[in-house]
Amino acid sequence: MLGAPGVGKSTFSKEIVKDGGYFIFSTGEMFRNLDPKTKMGAKAKEIMDRGDLVDDDTVIRLAQETLQRYADEGKFDPANDIILLDGIPRTLAQVEMVKSFLEMHQVIYFYVDDEQILIDRIMSRGEGRADDNDEEIVRKRIEKYNKATLPLMEKYSAEMILRIDNSGKQSIEEVTTGLKEKIYRRG
Repeated sequence: MLGAPGVGKSTFSKEIVKDGGYFIFSTGEMFRNLDPKTKMGAKAKEIMDRGDLVDDDTVIRLAQETLQRYADEGKFDPANDIILLDGIPRTLAQVEMVKSFLEMHQVIYFYVDDEQILIDRIMSRGEGRADDNDEEIVRKRIEKYNKATLPLMEKYSAEMILRIDNSGKQSIEEVTTGLKEKIYRRG
C-alpha cells in the first residue's frame, strides 16, 4: 500500500482485514514495538536513538525477523494470509529487497487530487504526534514522500497498480467497498 501521509492507508487496510485472509504489516508498528533483545532490533534502536534513518538493509532484515516472529506467535499465517504492506518498500532499493522474500501481486496506490486535503487530515487527526500539528513539517513530510513514491511506482507494471482516489468525494464505506471489489477481482 503506497500513498502520502494522511491518504488513508491505515484506515482502509483495517477495513480490508475485517473480511479475513489478510494481515497488515506496518513498519510504523514494527518500529514502535522493536525487540531490543534481538540483533536487528538492537541495531535499529541504536540508529533511531541517534536520530538517524534506519538503512534499507536493516529495515528489510528487521521486517523478515518481525514477520517470522508474528508467524511463530500465530498472528500471521504465511501459508494462507495475504500481507498488506504499509510503509515498506519505501525506497527503490527496498523494492528489490522485498521481492527477494515476498511475492508482490498488487500495489494499492492511494492518492488525493489536492494536497491541502492531506494537510487538513493530518493536522486534525489528533494522534498526539508533535509533527502532525505543524503545517510546515507536514508539508515537508508530504513532499519527501512524493519524491520517494514516484520512482517506486515506476518499478511496478501498470497492471499491478490499483489507483484509489481518496479525495473525499466518496464516503469511507464507498471507497472501502470499491477497493474490496477491485482487490478481489484483480488479486
